[in-house]
Amino acid sequence: MAISFFRLGFGLVMILSMVMGTVLASDRSQSGTEFFREAERRWQDGDLREVVWNYQKGLALPLPEDEMVKGLARLAMAQMALGEPEAGIASYQRISDKYPEHPFASNALLFQANYALLEKNQLTKGIQIYEMLLERYPKSEAAKKVAEWLPQLQKMSSYDLVQKNRERKKAEAQE
Repeated sequence: MAISFFRLGFGLVMILSMVMGTVLASDRSQSGTEFFREAERRWQDGDLREVVWNYQKGLALPLPEDEMVKGLARLAMAQMALGEPEAGIASYQRISDKYPEHPFASNALLFQANYALLEKNQLTKGIQIYEMLLERYPKSEAAKKVAEWLPQLQKMSSYDLVQKNRERKKAEAQE
């Protein structure tokens, strides 16, 4: 009996590997930018699941750094629009971690900090990310904004942040 289960399992593994090999081989025939073009077409159609899928497929293929960062940023935006903010923030974090020299890396940190502050009410984490942004990218446009906001945040308590976010969300809901 055990041998038949083993053979069955082995057979399923072989079939899956042949199918996956075919799928992966067909993906290799497309370039990452072709997947990105398809993602943009799907974005115009409003099919966000397909947008995410195409960006993920494109990002799995070799791309120049600039294209990779643009793809990650668009993927993050699509994930956020799809209602998957944690995945979107992870995509922004991938930019800031893997491509710290890219001009968009400071904006990726800004998005992460703003999410921590505005959506998660994580004052300490938001401040830490802002300080990291100022340290790494002091001449960026994002740093100019953060330099204005940070002193006010440092005086704020976590309770104050929660209250301000509640007021902001209530005002947004009334609009």
